[in-house]
Amino acid sequence: MSYIDIFLFKYLPKYALFSLSFGQSMPLLKADDYKAMEITYKSPADTSDKAINLQVFLCAGDVTDPNASYQVMCPITKDGEYHTITINLAALSYWQGDINLIRMDFYDQSSVGDTMYIKSIK
Repeated sequence: MSYIDIFLFKYLPKYALFSLSFGQSMPLLKADDYKAMEITYKSPADTSDKAINLQVFLCAGDVTDPNASYQVMCPITKDGEYHTITINLAALSYWQGDINLIRMDFYDQSSVGDTMYIKSIK
């Protein structure tokens, strides 16, 4: 399994997110081959009170665009230390078929200056 290594994301005036599109990958990636996702992140202690969740949109099969019905909200810890969130993809009924897109919103809400460090995504 591949991973993305060490990224820094700051809140932008509109959005702080990234999106990985797999719809054109060859070979197509199958959701059944990926049972879990691990995200290792760090959120500084001075992150605003608004920023409480990491939001992950998982688009597979007939789901081709980010949709609130196909998301996982992950509570974050704001202490300046690295933490790992594990999402059990196998437990999600909609995680089947070809993987189309994964979008990660670093905070579901935030304030200017809120920062998140992503060490790895596996």
